[in-house]
Amino acid sequence: MLFKYDPETFRLLLAALQSNDYQLVNKRFNDMYLSFSVSDNKYIRKVYKKYQQAEIPEPVYDYNWSAEKGRDHYYTQIARDLIDKIAASIYEPGTLLPYEAVLARNYKVSISTIRKSLALLNEIGFAETINTKGTIVRLPPTFITANCMQNERYKKDTLIYLSALQLMSVIIKPVAVAAAGRIDPQTQKAWRSEFGQPGKVPLALIVNSLIELTELQPLRAILQETNKLLHWGYYLAFHRQNLAGTTDTLCKYTWQAYLYLEARDIEGFSTYLAICFSYILETIRDFIIQHGLQEAAKLATPYKIPDLNIK
Repeated sequence: MLFKYDPETFRLLLAALQSNDYQLVNKRFNDMYLSFSVSDNKYIRKVYKKYQQAEIPEPVYDYNWSAEKGRDHYYTQIARDLIDKIAASIYEPGTLLPYEAVLARNYKVSISTIRKSLALLNEIGFAETINTKGTIVRLPPTFITANCMQNERYKKDTLIYLSALQLMSVIIKPVAVAAAGRIDPQTQKAWRSEFGQPGKVPLALIVNSLIELTELQPLRAILQETNKLLHWGYYLAFHRQNLAGTTDTLCKYTWQAYLYLEARDIEGFSTYLAICFSYILETIRDFIIQHGLQEAAKLATPYKIPDLNIK
């Protein structure tokens, strides 16, 4: 990146960071990168004018990032996927999970790997394995959630989950603004059909669509990896069991974002998507803090949550 160093720009950015005003921080970063962009564009136009007869190859991006690095054991991935299915009612509480051999075949792993996954589910309260019967699906009550906060693995998982929510709160707005012009009527119809369906998180579908519509490969890679950390099953499980009504509230915020899109108000659409993630972060963070994970208090909410007087 080629730009002229501007001490005033960096002074304003530093002051914003020290203020803990995250909307001001977001604005300062936007201003800074906009100035970089203007400088880069001038340089690119200059180079193009000089070499416009030359063949310039298409850019090849080679950006990779693995959000799961160091925590990508098959058994933990399978456990998270099972939690997603439990919370989405694919496996109902009180029913039996498929036999170990069936799960091993479905996930293409050994039975020993499946047993490790089931042991993890037992440990954090999403299942109970009974030797003579099988593994019964559970939703963890509040006291189990509190106990989980003493488990280092689960604490780390939860903090990473909350951090991913915070990051998505910050980056989803510019992503939505950039992609809005390429959202076709068929995609909008698919989004609308998700609202009101039990066990569905319309926000998840919208985010997946926006990721596909993101043209800049490095940004798309960041979105994809961050999205892997957003275990919607964890969210639904917490809300169904312990935070009654908040799933409906999230759907209202998501619906408001959708209505803004229908009205072609891209600022409203993108802002409310960011509010959705800030709402999830604030709700689960505060709940988790109450149950022993004080480290979560360091994760600030990027956007102020508006009153619920919305359609």
